[in-house]
Amino acid sequence: RLRGGVESSAAAIDDDLIAGWSTTDVPGRRPVAWRTNGEIIDLIDEPIESGGFFVRGDGQATAVKNGLVVGYRRIASPLEESRAFGWREEQGLIDLGLVPGSNESFAFDTDGEFVVGQLSGVGGPTGTTARAFVWTEERGMKAITPSSITASATHVVDGQVLGIYRTPETNGTRVFLWTMQKGLVDVIPRGFPGGFAPVG
Repeated sequence: RLRGGVESSAAAIDDDLIAGWSTTDVPGRRPVAWRTNGEIIDLIDEPIESGGFFVRGDGQATAVKNGLVVGYRRIASPLEESRAFGWREEQGLIDLGLVPGSNESFAFDTDGEFVVGQLSGVGGPTGTTARAFVWTEERGMKAITPSSITASATHVVDGQVLGIYRTPETNGTRVFLWTMQKGLVDVIPRGFPGGFAPVG
């Protein structure tokens, strides 16, 4: 655990790296990675001190693949909004950015090249928006769902992205598959009501 921390949790492991979070002696959680020998890496290049309501960089690392750790952390702003990040040992922390209309981003999974997650913003039919995103180092941040539906990308393997979406007509969540070649495809058979979510 980090300085003063009493709790920690691991979310994913790949090769020599484990992604997760640790508490500190300041309220909140800090994204961390561990090596399999027990060494802890504080992914946030900021002092362990209050950033307002929570510790600076409050958030968590959610996934790791081929040396790329991803997750989200609060940035220093009046609202302490969350931003998706990537981290590689040779590069350090990488801010994955936003798209127009979004003010927060959360990274949930990576296959080592693609990073996927959710963009949040203001607007849309309910007053807020939640859009699925794909990020790559080459192309940057891209929303893959329109602001007219509520969506989140939850899994990615070899550039194939799984996620959930819902609209007022779907009667709950449905599962989509997205690829660069085919775009967004609803994979739930016609006639099935909503209420689905991918687990892997």
